[in-house]
Amino acid sequence: MTSTNAAPARIRARQGRNKQGRGKQGRGNDSAPATRGTAIVVAVALALLGGVAVASAPWMAVVQVSAQAGAGAQEAQLSALLPAALWSSVFAGLIPALAACALVRQAVAPAAALLAGNGAIAVGLAVTDIQLWSRALDANRFELFFPDSAVVLDAAGGAYAVAGGHIVTVLAGLAGLVALQRESLADGYGSARSADRVGTATASRIGTVLTSLSLLAVVGIVAALFAPTYRSTDPVIVAVATIAADGAMVAGAAILAVALLVVAAASLSSISPHVACAAMVGAALALLGVSGAQLIGGLSAGDRIAPAAGAVWGVVFAAALVACALAIPAVDRFRDERALDERWPSDAGQADRAPKSPSKQLRQGGKSRQKREAAAALRAAEEAAHRRSARWHLAAGLCALLTSALAGLAVLLPVLVVDDGLPSVQILAVRVVVVAAAVLALAAVWLLLSEFAAIVRPVVAMLWVGIPLTVSAVTQPVLLAAEVPGVHLGPGMFAAVMAVLGACVTGVLVWFAGAAERDDVDTSTVTAPNRPMTIIGGALALALVLGYAFPLLSGTTGEYSGNTRTTAEYSSTSFAGLPWDIDAWGQLLAAAATVISVVVALYSRPARAAALFAGCGLLAAVYLSAVPLTRGIVDHIEMGLGVYATAIGIVLSVVATALAARVNTRTTDPAH
Repeated sequence: MTSTNAAPARIRARQGRNKQGRGKQGRGNDSAPATRGTAIVVAVALALLGGVAVASAPWMAVVQVSAQAGAGAQEAQLSALLPAALWSSVFAGLIPALAACALVRQAVAPAAALLAGNGAIAVGLAVTDIQLWSRALDANRFELFFPDSAVVLDAAGGAYAVAGGHIVTVLAGLAGLVALQRESLADGYGSARSADRVGTATASRIGTVLTSLSLLAVVGIVAALFAPTYRSTDPVIVAVATIAADGAMVAGAAILAVALLVVAAASLSSISPHVACAAMVGAALALLGVSGAQLIGGLSAGDRIAPAAGAVWGVVFAAALVACALAIPAVDRFRDERALDERWPSDAGQADRAPKSPSKQLRQGGKSRQKREAAAALRAAEEAAHRRSARWHLAAGLCALLTSALAGLAVLLPVLVVDDGLPSVQILAVRVVVVAAAVLALAAVWLLLSEFAAIVRPVVAMLWVGIPLTVSAVTQPVLLAAEVPGVHLGPGMFAAVMAVLGACVTGVLVWFAGAAERDDVDTSTVTAPNRPMTIIGGALALALVLGYAFPLLSGTTGEYSGNTRTTAEYSSTSFAGLPWDIDAWGQLLAAAATVISVVVALYSRPARAAALFAGCGLLAAVYLSAVPLTRGIVDHIEMGLGVYATAIGIVLSVVATALAARVNTRTTDPAH
């Protein structure tokens, strides 16, 4: 008899879930099908137009020899490398074609997400295209043109086609976002067979393993964007790391990195695994088209040019991200079925229990009513605290992104302006500001998403220090140069000062966000630091303080006065040189922030401690990036003690982060 009672209950539960999850992704209710259909049709049409324009560009004249060049230079060969051009053209049209096929199958939401991911990447590509109008010879776009001689180049029709195609692709992505937002209001969006998983973020639905692999692929792509793309012994082709390239290429790479992080974060936060899959596939395929063209171009460019780490690892990690994205629906389906199967035995057991007496049910009903009221009040208080924390996290993330944009503007604009007739002045320390801005922007994106904001906030609490740290290194030589008659402060310097102010505001907002989050956590008991973490944390703080205190580089600098070259001893800034210059104060701020963060981490919950240790390591890595980026100012370079101490500190930060994360996985008490 009990089994016959349990069976109808199970059937009714299954019917309710099937009704809740019925329908394909993107089909929803039909309250306004014409409105929703218009947006996705416009998006696909724009994507096809942009794809055709980008795909046709390699087969057109992208650049031409400038009229200012001599008569012999007019015979220069500027055609694209055929294998790279084919790869670029295929991938330019692949994503719009996939979106059109999805639309034909009435999968509106995946089609819109595919175009949104592709459009986000197209923003960075459109900025990179500016290089075709500034110094096209240094663009190294072998899928568009391959110069055989060092001549002055002007943009031709193909340049307008590729840039216009990327801009139209951005518009298609915006239209796709509009269509996706409308589809998200439809019935069945984010459905699941298990009721507990409906409305849950994709990162939670697919599990830690696939989420971690996806994020690892994203981080790998970001690193590859700033790595050298080619190795060249050709006198015409100058191959440098992207971080040391011209402003348009640096800004384009930074925007590509931020756009990829935004797509990945939004995808993992989406309640629809199919939408998450499509968005990540769109972004990954767009990047695979870029890095694949670079790899093939390097392989087919001749004996004196070869692909470097940026092209090789860009292809590897982009392909890995495509694979991870394609696995999202299958993994979600598997975990959904497993959760459903695990739930039925408990439901059947509840149905098999014997009914209770009426008097006992009445007494328990009164108690349960009081418990429900208390639980409802507790939930209301928790939701209010969560909303307050989310607002502070959102404000901190937006301020951090604005700060990064100001720092990037400081790099693109001249920090010094010289009068006519005077030689230009180059401040190499500006390159390090790009690194600090990019790292801060990459972390700030996650603050905008409630699923990851609390985890990433301690990292941002350290990374904002990177802006004043790097800007102070620029300020000192700029102020010295401004004392020379005819040399004036440029607009880039004012943007850098505004970035420092924005970084300070970001730090304050992050502190408020942390205070708001702690209102929702039981802090009555103090977490005692364990002995291994205390030892490693102390060694980490000591190593990084010494790294900031000792100079990074030493050597000699030389300058010419007529035909005479004078040399002088050079040493990077250290705490030993008194009185301290402005750049020394930046390093002192970083050292103080590191010590404070390590002390706080020792008494924090393991997850927050791991994030703080990771933030210390990332800040030190930003500081250490000055070695390869500014070594051009020194002859006969010798590594200072600061390099070795900082490197040891970075290694210890990785160890401390892993140890804190391991403690977190073994902790079952929610208070920790």
